[in-house]
Amino acid sequence: MFLLNHPAAFSAVQDEVDKALKDDFGDLQTFLTNVNPKVLERPSFKLLISALLEAMRLIAVFAALRIAEHDLELKDSETTIPVRKGEYVMGNIRAIHMNANTYHNCNEFCKGRYLAVYEMKLSAIFYPYLFDITPTTEAWWLPRTVDIILEVRTRHSV
Repeated sequence: MFLLNHPAAFSAVQDEVDKALKDDFGDLQTFLTNVNPKVLERPSFKLLISALLEAMRLIAVFAALRIAEHDLELKDSETTIPVRKGEYVMGNIRAIHMNANTYHNCNEFCKGRYLAVYEMKLSAIFYPYLFDITPTTEAWWLPRTVDIILEVRTRHSV
């Protein structure tokens, strides 16, 4: 969605996807038959990957900083920490990600955990390849409180 605020960047990603699918695979069907996570790491998708990483940078929350809406007490074993309304509270994201109760084998690298990134890359290839997408409303930024209206036209058939 961030690319839609930058038509030249969207067009460059769209051209890169078109070229990669044509030059590396011949067509979308061949791409779908041969695609795997390693294929999506090819240099032919460098703009696409850069755009995805930049979008993730813009929306990622590395620290769960919140403002207490009312007085409360945080308890951990025998320790109690009072938090007063209006005070800032920051969650330890690393502690959550390294919690064995939440993530089995949390200290091990598990490539299956990155299936969502693989799916994002596939979606980021399909949409610019299959459709011309143009915002019909003014430029926007997060947080977005109203709908973004898009004009979508088919470019290629499946």
